[in-house]
Amino acid sequence: HHIHQISKLPHAHTDTIYFKAWQDISKNIDHRYSHLFLGDRSTEPWLLKKVMQYRYGLLPTQKYLHRIKKALTDACPLCGHHDSGQHAISACPALYQTAILRHNAAGAAILQAVSQGGESAKLMLSDIGMKKRLPPSAITSNMHNLRLPNDYQLPTCMPAAAWKVFENSTSVPDLLIYTRHIGEKTYGLYDVVEIKYCRDTNPDEQTARATTQHDQLIEQLKQADPEAKIRRVTIMLGVSRTIYKDTAAWLEYLGVQGPALKKLLRTLHYNAIKYLGSMWKHRMALISRNT
Repeated sequence: HHIHQISKLPHAHTDTIYFKAWQDISKNIDHRYSHLFLGDRSTEPWLLKKVMQYRYGLLPTQKYLHRIKKALTDACPLCGHHDSGQHAISACPALYQTAILRHNAAGAAILQAVSQGGESAKLMLSDIGMKKRLPPSAITSNMHNLRLPNDYQLPTCMPAAAWKVFENSTSVPDLLIYTRHIGEKTYGLYDVVEIKYCRDTNPDEQTARATTQHDQLIEQLKQADPEAKIRRVTIMLGVSRTIYKDTAAWLEYLGVQGPALKKLLRTLHYNAIKYLGSMWKHRMALISRNT
């Protein structure tokens, strides 16, 4: 069992709320890709330590230091909010720019994989800043990025009224895939894709937020294209490297399959670990600067 395998590290406590939370979420985790770093000798020891400290609630945050009587308060030294492992590597507003870099790195990898997969011809737009992060070969001719010049020629397969909705909206999904279904009843299918990082043991919290994120946009889209069907696709990624079964299933649905899917899931796994280290380093540098 994978929970047991991960617990092979010395002195792991199995009676803590952290262990129970991981045990509860275990059935939703794709274990083939969530623990790769444990057997990878290229993972730096300090980074492996930080990942496992996060896992067991042992990161030396103010919450932890306050619990062991080494700090007077559990408030974050950067923003003043309640400190915790999750706050330190994902929620602190002082680390917002590093969190954006993490999201964009994952988004760029997903975008490139989708653009080379079975749904590439249906990929309409991206809000990930792809021209800055992807080689030209990865950008299909019909892809539109809202940062492109105003005279950019939009593809015509999607209704003009729908394009107007996206051009005028401040709420833009990470990816939009449009499929025109022609048959007894012809309609357009819009896949509104969001990429979210979440607490590894509680993806439901971020999923709920993602579900309401584009409510206004989707309502306007329904008015612009009344016969359309709209599907919300939320790709969840654990901040400390967890890949969920739903994540793999959604990516496969988006046309990333076979070896390409395996490569992407590995990339997303290691991207999370890399940025956990980056977030912690950024935090400590800011704390040092302020003291």
